[in-house]
Parts: sequence; C-alpha cells; structure tokens
Amino acid sequence: MGHVRSNEWVPEKEEGRRIGILGGTFDPVHAAHLVCAEAVGAALGLDRVVLMPAGVPSFKRDTAAASAEDRLSMADLAVADNPRLAYSGLEVERAGVTYTADTLRELRRRLPAGCEIVFIMGADSFLTLDRWHEAASLGGLASFAVATRPGATVDAPALARIRAACGIEPVLVPVPPLDIASRALRARVAAGEPIRYLVPDEVASFIERRGLYEARGEGERAVGAKQGGGGDAARNDEPFFAARRDELQGRVGPRRFRHSLGVSDAAGELARVYGVDEGEARLAGLLHDWDKGLDDPGILARADELGLELSDELRSMPRVLHGITAARALGRDFPELSPALLQAIERHTLGAPDMSDLDMVLYIADALEPGREGKRVEKLRRQIGKMGLRELFVEVYAYWVELMMERKSHIYSKTVDIWNAYMPARRPFVASGSDDPMPYGRA
Repeated sequence: MGHVRSNEWVPEKEEGRRIGILGGTFDPVHAAHLVCAEAVGAALGLDRVVLMPAGVPSFKRDTAAASAEDRLSMADLAVADNPRLAYSGLEVERAGVTYTADTLRELRRRLPAGCEIVFIMGADSFLTLDRWHEAASLGGLASFAVATRPGATVDAPALARIRAACGIEPVLVPVPPLDIASRALRARVAAGEPIRYLVPDEVASFIERRGLYEARGEGERAVGAKQGGGGDAARNDEPFFAARRDELQGRVGPRRFRHSLGVSDAAGELARVYGVDEGEARLAGLLHDWDKGLDDPGILARADELGLELSDELRSMPRVLHGITAARALGRDFPELSPALLQAIERHTLGAPDMSDLDMVLYIADALEPGREGKRVEKLRRQIGKMGLRELFVEVYAYWVELMMERKSHIYSKTVDIWNAYMPARRPFVASGSDDPMPYGRA
C-alpha cells in the first residue's frame, strides 16, 4: 500500500499571504533542498514555502528512478514536521512539458487576491533565465529569490542582462553551502551506502521500503552510477561547465554560442522529461558544436590532425564533420568526460542505427532548441512528453530528412540504413512512409 499523503498545499485556502515556490525533480528530496527552503523563507518572511516536484511523462521511465507518485510522497514526508513548508502536485498533475510561466499563471488563477508568489531558484538556474520559455513574461507573474552560496552567485552584468530580458529584480539570499546532489544520493543507494542525515529519516525509510534506486542486477547500471572511465566529475561540476562555456564563447560566433546555450537548456529539459542524466545532457548540449567555428578547410585539417580516417564521401561533406572531430578532441583534452557524452556529440549530425537515450536527447535538442523557428518545429515541441523518446526522435529525424530534401542538399548514403533500423519499432517496413531515424548530412 502506498504512502497516504497529508501535507499537500491547497492554494485556494491562502489569503493575502506570501508564498515561496521551490521547484525541482526531488528525486529524492534531500537536506540541501530543505535548508534552502527554510533559509529563504526565514530571510524573506514568507508565510509558506511549497516544494513543487516537476512532472514526468506517463510512459515508462528507467525503473531505477522514482515515479511521480513516490516523489510526491517523499516531498510530503520531508515537510511533515515543519508548518512553514508544504508540497504541491500541481506540475505532476499536468500532462506534457510544464513551463514555469504556465505554472505561475495557474497559481495566479487559483490563489486568492492579495497573495504574493516568490519563485525560488538557484544561482546556476537563474543565470539561464533569459532563455526560458516566455522569459519576458516571468517578471509580471512572480517575484524571484535566488539562493546563493560560495562559488554560486550572480554578478552585476548577469543581473543587468536578466533584468532587461525578463523584467526581474531578484532578491539574493545566501544559504548554507551543503554539497548534496540527488544524483549522488541515488548512486549511494545503488551501491548500498547509507544516506542517513543526507535526507530526512522518514524519506530514508520510505526509499528503503519501496526499494527505490536499488541496483538492478549484475552488470547493470543504476541511475546515478558511474558509466565507464570518468564523467561524473565533469557533468556534476558547475565550474567545469562554466569554464567550458566561457571557452566556447571564444571558439564560435555569437549566433552559434546562443544556439549552443539553447541546446544545453533544451537537452536538460528533455532529460528531465525522459529520465536521462540531466547534467550529462546539459554538458553534451553545450559542447556539441565545439568545432563549429572552423570553416571547411579548417575542419578537414582538424580531422587530419586528430588522425581520423574518413571516407571520400565524408571528406566531401565537411559541414557534418564537427560532431566527429569535437568528440575526438574533447575526449583527448578532457579525459573526465564520459564515453556516453562523447558518443552523443559524435552522433548529433550523422546519427547511428543504435542511438542511446542520451544520443536521442541531444539530437532532438539540437533540432528543437528555442532559437529554432517554424510551424513544424513548434508542432514537434508540443509532442515532448506526449510521446516516447524513441518516437519523438523518429519524428525529428523525419523532419530533418524532409528538410534536406527540400533544400536539395546531399544526404549521407547511410541515412536509409539508419531509417530502416528504426522502422520495426513503429510498423513493418513499407516502401514509403515517415517514421523512425535521424538524418545524416545535417549542418
């Protein structure tokens, strides 16, 4: 029998109060989340701080990650002994991708007049706020509080940029610097290591009773566990991300840099929806166009420098080689990057018949990041969370193949092989139709 929840927040019962909203996956909720909620609530005199777990799709996720139902139960247990805290299932109850702007509008609709909403976020997330969905509307929907700590704060230029883009004047609130990550907690559980004191006792007991995050068997990787030689340090390390972001800005032009940031954000969002490692996805999105600043002779020289053996056909298509060269160069220069991340970067233009979930997330993010426009792109974006990752990948692949044909561009000869590799997932192969792969030859 599941946990009977009792601390769910009812916005309609609030009257003229100041409400803080702290969103997140909460998979699981831990001490750093609660310390942040308490610190910001006390500093700003909030009447209530509400933990709001993010929604997930109804289709199957990785079985080692907690379901929406379990994450709501853990949030309920975590706030039980603090009358200032509560939780809400608002985002979980809504189908598809949930955008912050939509959530805030729904809260405005349900809260009585006179209530103030304070949206609480970390400094790292705040620095990307100007690229969020409907960013310009956010300042009119809520006040914003940014939790800062040593090494994660907001400087004056960033404040000015986000103020201009979003109409937001945030309150910066220092919080105790607890270095706890949900991903690391899942890995500890999978490895049989204790998490006591890192999460509330009731949450730890719930995880044990439900068997959440346990390793799935000999040779199988549990969520959060390390994949092969390296990767965890890089994908969990915001200074590493920030350093590569600054380096990328000097390697590519402003338009390409904005695109890379957009792909990083989109990949992170897709990862949350489809149960993929979010840190890995964000970093792959940032780095996927690492070599895109090179012209055609430059990319061919780069391939030669890296010792890549290319077919004559690929050498005639230099615009699609940047994924291959970036993966090889990044792996050489940053050995802490995981093989899975490097593979996703390598495949983001040419694809493969055996794409991993991370490969597909990056491929889709590259096509649907906020800077891409058009009716077909918008239609595909609306399918996020409504169809499975593989199915969405197929639709995006079909879109790119059609686009290449419309442009009368050269399409890599193995595109048909890739396409046919995915067809059985949808229906028996028929001579024509649009279903499953990803186009080779995408610039």
